[in-house]
Amino acid sequence: MKDWILELCPEIEPWQAELIAEQANQAVLAEREACARECEKEASVTVVNASEQYQEGRSMGATVCYHAIRARSNQ
Repeated sequence: MKDWILELCPEIEPWQAELIAEQANQAVLAEREACARECEKEASVTVVNASEQYQEGRSMGATVCYHAIRARSNQ
């Protein structure tokens, strides 16, 4: 990302581009974690009048999602 920032804004210094890239990366990681937490909450929500099979599938889907989101943050 640093190279892209320097290409986009050639007037800035490399250390500035590095700071911008680090802040952008932190924002991405924070957003991923926020999304994972929402999926984690959804995995435990009980839907009123839903069949057991529906509820189990819904919970499993949300669980797979939050694990996948967190795995992307660990790459």
